[in-house]
Amino acid sequence: MDLSIVIPVHDDVRIEKCVDSIDENVEVVVALNKPTIEVAGIVKRLGVKSINVPEQNLGMCYNAGMDASSSQLVLFMDSDCVFAPRTIERVYDAKMTHPDALIRGHVVYLADSLQSRITKAGRDVTTTNVPYAFIPLLLLDKNVFSRINDGHRFAEDVGWTADYEFELRRSKAGIPLVYVPEAKIFHDPVTIASDLRSAFKYGTGKRIRHERTGERVNFLEVLKEPILRGFREAGPMTGLYLVLWKSALYSGYYSQKYGLSTKG
Repeated sequence: MDLSIVIPVHDDVRIEKCVDSIDENVEVVVALNKPTIEVAGIVKRLGVKSINVPEQNLGMCYNAGMDASSSQLVLFMDSDCVFAPRTIERVYDAKMTHPDALIRGHVVYLADSLQSRITKAGRDVTTTNVPYAFIPLLLLDKNVFSRINDGHRFAEDVGWTADYEFELRRSKAGIPLVYVPEAKIFHDPVTIASDLRSAFKYGTGKRIRHERTGERVNFLEVLKEPILRGFREAGPMTGLYLVLWKSALYSGYYSQKYGLSTKG
């Protein structure tokens, strides 16, 4: 199978389970994102190709991973997820059937507590059940960037929202996205604190993009997506949680505006 899998990692020891879940003979490229000593040791022991990225920046990791990969097709994965059996085969087959499209798999958020059940319901609304080219799990041909034709690959100035920024450009360019629900990956349970920290980081990246492009916040869309949809699709608890989640996101957005946010 002519395919490379790119996985960024900083301090996540679950990278070992992630790599071990790969059930095809493909190239694996781990982008070491200022790794801890323990993670660097795990990756070395796994014997996969690895590269060093000088700062914690997902856009840099995606771009450097593509540069280091030898295949034209690249599948982007996260270190806190594992592949279900035959997932890699299924996204690859979908790409062969739809060569002009990006291929997206299905993220199953696991839950083992009330907290993680709440975050799972929220993530299902914001991430899983939306037609966006989010990472994980995304398969693309490296030529897609020439088709977007805006002089960029993954943005390296927007922190943790490089995939969302790419999705906006993909959509604008009219490049199709094919969703393969049978191609599943499993994401470890997410605590509320971790989820809100992520939302804050997404907000800082959103503000950086807006400053670069001149976009403005559409608060009617903020209310509609995903808060009202959360109430409608998943019930009042999820809707209320998404109010909190959006509050964290816009805390990051306005802290970035006023120079109050921190890196990392």
